[in-house]
Amino acid sequence: MKYKYNLDFFKNDSPEKYYFYGFLASDGYISDDKISIGINVKDREILEKFQKLICPEKPIYEKIQTNSLKFDITNKDLSKKLKKYFSMTTNKKYEEIRFPNVPEKYLKDFIRGVIDGDGNIDTTKGYRKDKIYIGARLRILGNKEFLIELNEKTKLLYPHNTNAVNKKGKENVYIITYNFKTARELLKIIYYDGCLCLKRKFDRSRDEDIVSTLVRAKD
Repeated sequence: MKYKYNLDFFKNDSPEKYYFYGFLASDGYISDDKISIGINVKDREILEKFQKLICPEKPIYEKIQTNSLKFDITNKDLSKKLKKYFSMTTNKKYEEIRFPNVPEKYLKDFIRGVIDGDGNIDTTKGYRKDKIYIGARLRILGNKEFLIELNEKTKLLYPHNTNAVNKKGKENVYIITYNFKTARELLKIIYYDGCLCLKRKFDRSRDEDIVSTLVRAKD
């Protein structure tokens, strides 16, 4: 069956478009004729939102054995355009992808998509004299070049001094970590009321242990 995609979604700039691009960059696949995003079944909501925006008639496929869902867009012209947008010359997206040109007004949306696709929001501890500080931590995975540029873009959202992009075991897998105030302020900007996002990550960004720093005495 041939499906009619809403290609205007990709032609017109919007927060939703750049969020989708960010999600695709971190947790999607782009081949010569197909674009797809696969996620765990617990996050069905976001695939259904993409489906509604791009092609309501196109089904979401479920893989019972892997407890996952997938949404595909089969369109050669769009695939070619997105591979060029992400500086890809082959189908090895993870190794090749580079941070694309994103208008500054949509940076928070693109980066939120990246976080929802392959980021984590939790807490970390810091120690000073006789006190323990517990506060926000934001971690994002990607290849080194992508994360270096992403980090520079986050400084346009909230000025900070974080620069370390560290290798994470696997070949060409790197991680950047934001802690305490930097993480808290970035999350406040990136996850705003009414934005397209994973609800569980939006809710986590608003948890008390994320929006404030707990201070307690060492045992």
